[in-house]
Amino acid sequence: SSSGMGFLTFAVAQAGKDEDCALPLVFVIDELDRCRPSYALKILERIKHVFAVDDTCFVFVTHLDALASMVKREYGLPEASGYLDKFFQLRFDIRSLLYRNSEDRRQKYLAYLAKNVDLEWNADHYRTIIMNNLVRLYDIPLRSQERIMVNRLLYSKTERNDEQVWSDIRSHRYTLADCLCVMRETEPSLYREASLGTLKYEGARRFLRHDEWDVVMNDVIHKIDGCWRMATIGSGNTEHLTDDDKAFLSRHHLGHYYGRILASVCADIDQLAQ
Repeated sequence: SSSGMGFLTFAVAQAGKDEDCALPLVFVIDELDRCRPSYALKILERIKHVFAVDDTCFVFVTHLDALASMVKREYGLPEASGYLDKFFQLRFDIRSLLYRNSEDRRQKYLAYLAKNVDLEWNADHYRTIIMNNLVRLYDIPLRSQERIMVNRLLYSKTERNDEQVWSDIRSHRYTLADCLCVMRETEPSLYREASLGTLKYEGARRFLRHDEWDVVMNDVIHKIDGCWRMATIGSGNTEHLTDDDKAFLSRHHLGHYYGRILASVCADIDQLAQ
């Protein structure tokens, strides 16, 4: 251990002689909380005692609650914060940094993800409006946002195309898929009902929380709400349908189709869900 410390001291000193190399020397260790507990704690202890060298900095990107659980389990401590305080001089909550001016940052990250998976994304697009609002309302973590966008892409690539009425209501299936990919991640019990075709309109409204959406054109919310009104008739309840809804379903003979549309869209999403 002394030779290791000596080597690191020498390396830092040599680096400091190079005008193009600024001190300190920084090591970034990511996802330590995903390692085997005994290994993760051993890493922490060795860094603390062996690599305590001037002009050297270790940055841990980790889940502190998970590390605290490891400490309690490995050492039988009722409280782990005192133990962890020995290793971390400064702590930054990434969530607070990311969500400072959170709306703008969330929207930028979603736009970045959409670009990466080649999904259409602009301020007036249904998908943009739905995702931006639901991600904000449910405070969805970054990894979950990634899964949602990948699942939405997979839906686009694997969607079934065997319905005679497909061309007329394709946009409805896409709108439902946008919402259901989020529901699958945030409200699994509701998603289960949707996959069985038993989700009621009231449950869909509680999930969508339209009255808390950012200011958008009323006709957008009306269209999204109308899509869900018809998609939830599979539960056997049609009292929530408007006269226009009933006329549309009757005129195009789509009652049977909409009675099973939720289960159908969920089945497509679940084919390759991440």
